Formats: sequence, C-alpha cells, structure tokens
Amino acid sequence: MSLTDSMPIITCSGKRKGKVARELCDKGYISTKGMFFYGVKLHAIGFYRTNALPIMECLQLGAAS
Repeated sequence: MSLTDSMPIITCSGKRKGKVARELCDKGYISTKGMFFYGVKLHAIGFYRTNALPIMECLQLGAAS
C-alpha cells in the first residue's frame, strides 16, 4: 500500500515577491492556515509499514499554486 502527502515549502510571505529559486516558486494558498505564501509544494509517496515510518518511493517539487 502506498501513502501520499504534500506540504508547502515557504520561501517568503505572500506579501513579498521571492528572490530565491524564481524559476520554481510561485504564489500559493494554505487553506488550513488562511495564508498566502510564495514557494513550492513537496509531494511525497511512500510505502506503508506497520509501526514504522514509510519508506519514501518518490519525492517531487511542484508549483505552489
């Protein structure tokens, strides 16, 4: 069984235009915190293991939007 999750990597607040990794970063929104941010999202897929952390199968950086 595979598990999937994603998390934002915030380089600066949504009020600013970032200066780090401009070709990768863009503006996104985190609905649980109600905030805009500038950065990327990390997407992870891992194999499920009982009573242990999953073994990472794939990691990918995607657009924050």
